[in-house]
Amino acid sequence: MEDIKKIKMERIPNKIKPRVNEIVITANVIAVENKEGKIINKDEQQLFFDEFQEVLAVGSVVRDINVGDIICVNPKRFAKYEKQKTRLKAVTEGYEEVLVGYDFPLVETCRYGNVMLITDSDVRYIVDGFCEEENCNTNSPYIASPEDLKEDFPNETV
Repeated sequence: MEDIKKIKMERIPNKIKPRVNEIVITANVIAVENKEGKIINKDEQQLFFDEFQEVLAVGSVVRDINVGDIICVNPKRFAKYEKQKTRLKAVTEGYEEVLVGYDFPLVETCRYGNVMLITDSDVRYIVDGFCEEENCNTNSPYIASPEDLKEDFPNETV
């Protein structure tokens, strides 16, 4: 019986091919260090999945998303909730759903390490480049004019 377990543990796919509307993306994480004053406690470092991931493979019916694209993943479908009693027990004996974490569909591969297998509906948008720091002004109350929109989206009706 132990031989069967050992064989299963050693069988890791080199790479995977997504089906129909599925997408294989990287599973990059961001490390956030807990700071206590000026001391960084590396033992209590937290890892979070980066919302921006690279597309590694796409299924046969996925439109508008190509290998190599950077996408923004919508984590709502992967959120896990737990029912807890409401704080106002005197008023009602109801329950509220509390977010307890996320359950991302990870697949281990030899070629890329951990990857995520998601569907095309889990993609919020495709990133068309990031702004450079000297050109990026996120604090300005800029409102795009119709001319600016025509420049950025030439095939769309504005």
